[in-house]
This record gives sequence, C-alpha cells and structure tokens, in this order.
Amino acid sequence: MFKRILVPLDGSERAEQALPVAARLAHGSGGSVILLQVVDVTASSYGYLAPPLIGNLIETSLNEARKYLTDVRTSDMFNGVPTEIYLP
Repeated sequence: MFKRILVPLDGSERAEQALPVAARLAHGSGGSVILLQVVDVTASSYGYLAPPLIGNLIETSLNEARKYLTDVRTSDMFNGVPTEIYLP
C-alpha cells in the first residue's frame, strides 16, 4: 500500500504525533519512512553575525537536526522499518 512515507519534523510534540502512525503504516505495508527536517541556512537569517560565526551557527544547527533525526530513527517504534533521514 505505502512504499515511502515522508514525515516532516520540526521538533514539536505535535509533529511527533505522526511518528507512531508512520511506523504502523510502514510496518503494515512493508514500506519505508523518510524523516525530514529543514534547517534554514540562508545568509539573511544570520545577517546580524560576522561571517565566521554564521558558518559555526549553521554547522551547529545541521548537527543538532541530524542528531534529532538519528535519535528518532533509532527509537524502538522504527525497529524493522527501513528509515532514512533527510536534511535538504
């Protein structure tokens, strides 16, 4: 039925309510789950910082998002479900 299920996450409890639903759907249909979080890396978002600090802040944001998605991916609810993380 479902081959790939995209779950966009922003770290909120409300968004995370979709996780058990996606896991059940993937388990039942033999599908996979893609966990997505968007990190704003546009220069205009960090215009108040000097260039070296912008790079550090962007890298920190990406690392935090990667860790968050990895933690979700390795949670018990996704055991046996092919799960990918995606940071565009």
